[in-house]
Amino acid sequence: MTAQEFVPSNVLKRVKRISVGQSSGTAFTIDVDGRQYIVTAKHVIASLTGAKGKITLYEGKDIHEEIEVDILRCDDPIDIAVLVPPKQVTVNFPLPADGVKGAYVSQPMFFVGFPYGDFSLSSNDGQSAIGFVRKASFSAQERREKVTILYLDGTNNPGFSGGPVVFKDANLSPQADMKVAGVISGFRNDLTEVMKWEKIEPKAITQDDLNRQLIRQLPDGSLGKLVGGTGTYVSGNTGIVVAYPIDYAVELIKKSGIKGPESK
Repeated sequence: MTAQEFVPSNVLKRVKRISVGQSSGTAFTIDVDGRQYIVTAKHVIASLTGAKGKITLYEGKDIHEEIEVDILRCDDPIDIAVLVPPKQVTVNFPLPADGVKGAYVSQPMFFVGFPYGDFSLSSNDGQSAIGFVRKASFSAQERREKVTILYLDGTNNPGFSGGPVVFKDANLSPQADMKVAGVISGFRNDLTEVMKWEKIEPKAITQDDLNRQLIRQLPDGSLGKLVGGTGTYVSGNTGIVVAYPIDYAVELIKKSGIKGPESK
């Protein structure tokens, strides 16, 4: 197993489940100028409309703490919020927040979080938990209206929002710490029309029907064809993960002048 194929504790120990009211997502900490800040997706804390608010951070399934934080929000469409806690809330293991500097398209990246507000692995004492780890490929980045968007090829589910995207800088030694590239916002969805079955005679089947895999045998032994026209659609997950560079969070922190707790 290479250094790029696992996520070490300098990442895992900084990631927490976060909830605000009925909204559940993921948050993680970074250090800027020796002080700790919490980063998450802006839509996770959408119900908090002021400059301050209360969030709940989970250490384990039944172990959590409500804290009041100062809230910094990136300008739309950047889906990043920075929360300034009154005290240090995670370890300060090195986790450089340098963005995609040193990353290349097609390389492995990982993201960590709590899909559906669930927990994966607990420590031996049952007092703490780490998030689910997903592996992805850095597929593309887009510059749209002066905003950079990162795209990963991976499977993202509700609850990962706000989690970190991390990677190994190929320009550094294998022993170097993983770095944060960005913050998970969500996944690109697609609308698919709900199809219905209609019986079809074998002689009416076209090669195009076969190529598009529209023909199936029905329970009574007859043949059926999938056809549209129902007017009903469902939303599907395309497997394209959307994230925003961590640089926006760092810039926001430095611009605000609000200091987080010293990271020790």
